[in-house]
Amino acid sequence: MTQLLIRLFIRHPDNPQDPHTRAAYGNLASIVGMVCNVLLCLGKLAVGTLFGSIAIMADALNNLSDASSNIVSLVGFKLASRAPDAEHPFGHARYEYLAGLVVSVTGLGIGFSLLKESVVKVLHPTAVQFSLLTVAVLVASILVKLWMSSFNRTVGRTIGSETLIATAADSRNDVLSTGAVLIATILCRLTGWNILDGLMGVGVAVFILISGWGLVMDTLSPLLGERPSDDLVDHIEQTVMSYPGVLGMHDLMVGALLCGVASAIAVVMDKGVITDTIVFWLESMMATIPPAFSAIGMFWEQAIFNALIPGATALTILTMPILSPLGSLLDVSQQAIVSANAWGGQLTDIFFPTSGFFIATLVIAKVEYTKWLRFYTPLMLILGVVACGALYLQQVFGLNF
Repeated sequence: MTQLLIRLFIRHPDNPQDPHTRAAYGNLASIVGMVCNVLLCLGKLAVGTLFGSIAIMADALNNLSDASSNIVSLVGFKLASRAPDAEHPFGHARYEYLAGLVVSVTGLGIGFSLLKESVVKVLHPTAVQFSLLTVAVLVASILVKLWMSSFNRTVGRTIGSETLIATAADSRNDVLSTGAVLIATILCRLTGWNILDGLMGVGVAVFILISGWGLVMDTLSPLLGERPSDDLVDHIEQTVMSYPGVLGMHDLMVGALLCGVASAIAVVMDKGVITDTIVFWLESMMATIPPAFSAIGMFWEQAIFNALIPGATALTILTMPILSPLGSLLDVSQQAIVSANAWGGQLTDIFFPTSGFFIATLVIAKVEYTKWLRFYTPLMLILGVVACGALYLQQVFGLNF
């Protein structure tokens, strides 16, 4: 099916490096994904409404979210294919990386949402509804998503697109989450242990979060100026040496974007209304836990969210209007909220590569990012544990630090 679609809709499929062919591949993958997800959504909504299945209707909304990611990918490929102009003499190819970043962050949001729901099910197990209709719909969804994952991965590797590789991983995660629902449904039916449903969900959510974070880093790497591949270096060297009069070359330098990417990510998150959605999901996870642990959760949320909104000022402006009223509802003191906000951001200011000043400092000091991670990661975890202890004491005993 994949090769058939390529032959039907791609004029020159054997030349994927051509900008027009690359754009055609990307548009095909995005449109196919959009059509499949919309059809899955409509089918599940019809079946769920007809038979009153909340689980199937919820899965339908997940497919609708995937369709919106396909639209983001399609827009990204359209913008990336624009010809160079006076303001962008090197073209607009980085739009594709930004689209891949949005898809990857959306996957993280889904993982957090699934983790929240699964933890609630572990703490408060409920009976799992079993019916042959539910099983049939879930199996059909798994088969379609398996093909979509294979299709996007094949096209993504053909044109070297991080966006489509992220989309393929998103489809694979859908297979895992839907498969976990199916397995848990059957096991709960056979054993009567309803807690298995929540435990299975927690496992899948953790896998999705780890996978999503890896995709975010893979998408950011080209934006931050990763080392070019050996094939690209060899191609440039052969091109240079092909000109008459060139005797040799050494110390090939390839331009890299180091600073400013943090601001670009913040703009994308803000304009796409992604920031508000993710913050809401993260904060809603803490609605059922004790105040002291809510404060600790806010601390780690700020630490992680600092990767997406680098900079203390921007992070505070975006999150404090939510953290402050939420703290009042959860009986978390305002002092603990301020401390969680400040300490969380400071902990990861020199950890995530989305911070422009941090990356620039490493470059000036000639320190490799991987070496810095090996040094700072253990220290960061120790400082994080100390901060959690201080927040616990601050909330429980009303101490000020």
